[in-house]
This record gives sequence, structure tokens and C-alpha cells, in this order.
Amino acid sequence: MREGITPDARLVGLTVLDQTSHRAATIGGEAFYCPLTPGGGLHFDFSTEATPLVALGYGSGTSREVDWTQAQHFERGWVSARVPAHFYVRKPETRRERIQVVNEGGRLQVVNSLGAPIKNLWLADAKMNLFQADRVGAGEKGGLIPWKAPQSLDKAGVDGLRRQVGWAVSTDGLAENVGRFLRPNTYVAVLEGNPFLENALGSAANARRTKSTCVVYGLLEAPETAADTR
Repeated sequence: MREGITPDARLVGLTVLDQTSHRAATIGGEAFYCPLTPGGGLHFDFSTEATPLVALGYGSGTSREVDWTQAQHFERGWVSARVPAHFYVRKPETRRERIQVVNEGGRLQVVNSLGAPIKNLWLADAKMNLFQADRVGAGEKGGLIPWKAPQSLDKAGVDGLRRQVGWAVSTDGLAENVGRFLRPNTYVAVLEGNPFLENALGSAANARRTKSTCVVYGLLEAPETAADTR
């Protein structure tokens, strides 16, 4: 009774976003804890590869059903009452989310069109000048300030970022190491929300009981780098 009947959900993902080709690739995970078994099951898009993290064995198990008629409908057996359920997800798709860097009266501003508030942003222009911005709301502008990486750059790139945050997308220590991952015309953004992953609970999800995080590794169009807007 103390848990109520509202399910809890957590969505985490690392997204590589190419703003020139409008392509995005996401890896991450979704986790659910439901006091009552959700009658509608779980719904994933056809473009999402959802791998349930369940124990595999011979001679025992639970009956599970999936319906692929309209989308990926994980109908029965995937989420049970008071038992945490976890899914590893991968997703390639066409996306229009982006950031823009503009020069307003000699001051560099970033326009957040990523679909969620930016908690932290680190950006490198074409000449590897580094900038930072914090707390930029969705659809809003925020000031970019010069930033110096805490350590030398070792060209770890997006592969280094993937190793840093893992598929569970832990952002602990990211600020101290993010300089290693930036290449010319790229940025790393930590979002308060995840516009690139659907909540598989659908209409049964509760916004106040959903926690979502996204780390974006973005590839900028050349005309929109900080160097070109001076």
C-alpha cells in the first residue's frame, strides 16, 4: 500500500547526433518498477532494438508474448508486479533536433533545439576553441563562455565518451574528462530529459515518476561553429 499503484520508469541514453545528415544513433537502457502489473504491457517503436535483460536457462522460465502488428508490443510476461524490469536499447533514426550558435552583438549564444533542457554543454569550434554553457531551457538561448579543458586533449572522441558513461549513462566525472572527447565542430550536452527514447509504458507512464537523462555527442554543421559566427 505504501508504494501506491503508479509505476516508476527510468530512461537513459547516449545519442550521437549528426546535425548535417539529421541522423541520430542512441544506445542506453529503460527500467521499470510497477506496483501492479501493467495491463497494456510495453510499447517500443519498430526502430528500437529492445533487449530484455533476463536470466536465460533450460527447463524453466516465464511465458512471454510479443505482438509486432502495429509496433513492438511486449504484451505479457515482461513486467511483473513489484519486480524491476530492465531493457538494453539501441535506436537509429532521422531527427531534426539541434543546437545553433549565434553571435548577438559580439556575444556568442547557443539556441537549444534539442527538445529538453540542457544541464551542461561543452562545445569546440572549428579551431578547437572551447566554450561552455549551463542551464539552457528547451527552446531558449543561453550564453556561451570560453572554457579551458581541465586536462590535455588525447583525441578519445565519441568512443571515449561511450566508455566513460557506459550504456547506463553515468555522468559522474564527465565534467573532468569531457575535454578528451571534443573534436573540431562537436559538442557534448547533458540533457534533463530524453527526447530520443520513447517511454515504453505509454499512457500508463507518469511524468512525475519518470526520470530520464540523455548525453548527446553532437556533430555541428560547419557554418554554425563558434569560429564562424565571430
